Amino acid sequence: MKNYTDNVSLKLIYHKIQCFLQDADYEIQSDHHVDARVNNWVAEIRKLAYETEDILETYVIQVSSKRNKKGFRNTLKRFACIFNEWLDVHKVGSEIGAIKNKITHLTASLHTYGLKSIGEGIRSLAVEKQQELRQSYQHVVEEDFVGFEEDLNKVVKHLVQVDDYTPSRVVSICGMGGLGKTTLAKKVYHHKDVQSHFEGLAWVCISQQYKRRDILQEIFINLVPERKEDVVRMTNNELFEQLYKVQQSKKCLVVLDDIWSIEAWKSLEPAFPNGNTDSRVLDTNMEALGRKMVKLCAGLPLAIIVLGGLLARKHTLREWEMVYQNAHSHKWNDDPTQHDNGVSKVLALSYHDLPYQLKPCFLYFGHFPEDYGINAERLYHLWIADGIIVDDDRVGDETIMDVAKHYLGALAQRCMVEVHVDMYTQRINYCRIHDLMLDLCLSKAKMNDFLEIIHLQRETDLADWFSTTSTTTTPKIRKLAIHLSRDVERVVFPDLETTKQLRSILLYDPRIHLWPLSSDEKSSIELNSHVKYFKLLRNLDLEGFKFDEKSVESIGNLISLRYLSFRSCFIPKWHSSICKLKYLQTLDLQHCKFNPGEVIVLHGMEQLRHLYIPRSWGPNAKFKFDGLSNLETLGGFDTRSCDVNDLCKLINLRQLEDATFSEEDNQDLAAFINYLNISANHLQHTSLSVEFYKKEEELPLLKKQLLGCHHLYKLSISGIIPELPEYCQGFSPSLIELILFRCELEEDPMPTLERLPNLQYLYLGSGAFTGYKMVCSANGFPQLKTLSLYQLMLLKEWEVEKGAMPNLSNLKIAYCKGLEMVPEGSRFIATLQRFTIRGADDKFNNKLRRVNGKEGEDFLQINMKKENGKGKKFPVYMKKKNGK
Repeated sequence: MKNYTDNVSLKLIYHKIQCFLQDADYEIQSDHHVDARVNNWVAEIRKLAYETEDILETYVIQVSSKRNKKGFRNTLKRFACIFNEWLDVHKVGSEIGAIKNKITHLTASLHTYGLKSIGEGIRSLAVEKQQELRQSYQHVVEEDFVGFEEDLNKVVKHLVQVDDYTPSRVVSICGMGGLGKTTLAKKVYHHKDVQSHFEGLAWVCISQQYKRRDILQEIFINLVPERKEDVVRMTNNELFEQLYKVQQSKKCLVVLDDIWSIEAWKSLEPAFPNGNTDSRVLDTNMEALGRKMVKLCAGLPLAIIVLGGLLARKHTLREWEMVYQNAHSHKWNDDPTQHDNGVSKVLALSYHDLPYQLKPCFLYFGHFPEDYGINAERLYHLWIADGIIVDDDRVGDETIMDVAKHYLGALAQRCMVEVHVDMYTQRINYCRIHDLMLDLCLSKAKMNDFLEIIHLQRETDLADWFSTTSTTTTPKIRKLAIHLSRDVERVVFPDLETTKQLRSILLYDPRIHLWPLSSDEKSSIELNSHVKYFKLLRNLDLEGFKFDEKSVESIGNLISLRYLSFRSCFIPKWHSSICKLKYLQTLDLQHCKFNPGEVIVLHGMEQLRHLYIPRSWGPNAKFKFDGLSNLETLGGFDTRSCDVNDLCKLINLRQLEDATFSEEDNQDLAAFINYLNISANHLQHTSLSVEFYKKEEELPLLKKQLLGCHHLYKLSISGIIPELPEYCQGFSPSLIELILFRCELEEDPMPTLERLPNLQYLYLGSGAFTGYKMVCSANGFPQLKTLSLYQLMLLKEWEVEKGAMPNLSNLKIAYCKGLEMVPEGSRFIATLQRFTIRGADDKFNNKLRRVNGKEGEDFLQINMKKENGKGKKFPVYMKKKNGK
């Protein structure tokens, strides 16, 4: 009972310390005149939190390991170790007492600095910060109008007081991005006094890539809807004249939103009556402050972008003044050699302005080398496994992965990290950090004892470094990143007590991203067989190394592991000890190489949530799943290396990513499709590739069951299916990407496929269609962005009606030898940005030139190559941008 009470007491202490650190962080940001001693004091509290966490986790490990032992022999050992267990409990109690004494000592100095006592937190502010993150990330138009009421009333009053004897007015709302100009304009536009005062109202968005005629037509239709049919027939001069007259004959309010230049206004100005055009500029003080702060950026685009991301979240003059004061002072610049560097001040401000929850997320980027592309999903798993994001961060029905995605999105929105967003799924695929932001990240990580980086030049450096830290007063390192030089061929982890506090070890070999390495070229890793001092380790990332069985076995003793990555490793002999990692949440085996034919059984890991296995590109290991009842994500499932029946055991699977069905091993397609259908109640996302040979009994399964799985968002089919099902009978409306090979479709597939409401990527590959003509009808393919036609050798005619594919940006035609000409209707696709043609002959090119030269064409890029492989580019005659 005593040890249980101590454990509860320590948890309460730890919770209070965490609350205090969050509150202290907020108060330090709010007070411009915080003494430097307060920062040191907070650092001491942070170290105390680390100590408390170590004691808690060590205690849990000791208790769980002893309680899990069973059997007569272990019972005897249990009685023999009672004395030692009593000593352990006594030690924990002593450590708790020491923690309490330190807290008492530190609390006594709180009032000296004017801070609150531990545990008396500003919880409502933390909740507000979380809600703020959710709202900003989902790009919802902000309706909050705090601080703009005076401006709203001023504009409304100015507009409605214009009478019949007062000339027309042009009212400008100017300012930097993020000030809320559009929000203010919308409030004015929908104000009841404005709506009742004006006889005609029009709202149009100009943006950077505007078309003058389209803008004028939209305004005219809004002001005189009964003359909608007349607009199409008007010349540009008539449009200007008629708009001018309409606004002279009745009171009109026209809002031109998002004007980027004076030139844009000048091009539209003749449509509006002359008069008193004196502009009235709102928010002038904030603009002046913004200009002063931009000067601190010294012309560096990164600093200006980061400053913009920072100010975009500040909506009042007081908030802008606080940012300016901090940027003008030395408060946030902790490097004494950089005090006069305005750029470093701006970047530091962006970090200190982060909500408390986002700061460790940003500091985590310090693990990665410069210019390193980071897989976003990998980053989410690392954050979660390291305890940076926890269940308490969730709001409503969010999963913890949803929280991680929101946090990365928030960092990107603040321009602190760069992200690559998938064009079709809109997920963040990869992210990276600019080298100047990385410098800031490493500086702050060092200040907070967050991370240590070892640049390993020789294999002995690791042991030397740990030996040195054990004899110095260096703070205990909890997160370690090891960057190898290209000459290091062997990494040996030391068996030293100084490693016992480590929570995270991430290794990077720069060679693995340059070329596929053979097993002989990979660096090897050696771990001691017991690794007894790594008991608290949560994250272990070992990408691209070579292991022996003994080292793999030793990893099974790291009982606190939550994240384990063997990505791109060579593992000649797997060891079942990995299955003893009962807290493991993520296991990454992508691109791993095992001995062909080896059976790898993954079982009993009840906490495993995310599993990624290597796809089978030839003879490889076989995988068996059992007892993974909580698995949520499975990536790389392939019937050539896995058993379909094992899928049925994964009762909580949510995502089945990059799955492949192949008939090579006589797997049962019916069983596979049946699983997809019976699991529809819990499967949410499935990306699937199906490879099969013609079997008449399988066609109904494909047409009526597989294509209708509502959770399918990516699908690739390679096999003969002479016809597609009717849209209303067979296709999943969730499909975003569709790839067809060797299908030998006899009828035009476009009338069916163009009705898929969310399809954004369509690839018709070799043998997909054996007919002569395809037609894309008006309003078909409403969301399609990329269309690729490859080796459709019998295709001769392709017709595209006006209005088809209204969002197409990328069109590729390759080696379609029979195609006689590019469809004339393609010139009506205003969104087309890239048009690539390969393998075309001169006859085709001449026809292309004739079509391309027609009025209204606006292709940004056309690539054409002869089939001789020399890549000769033909000149293309087209209407250039700006009429040149």
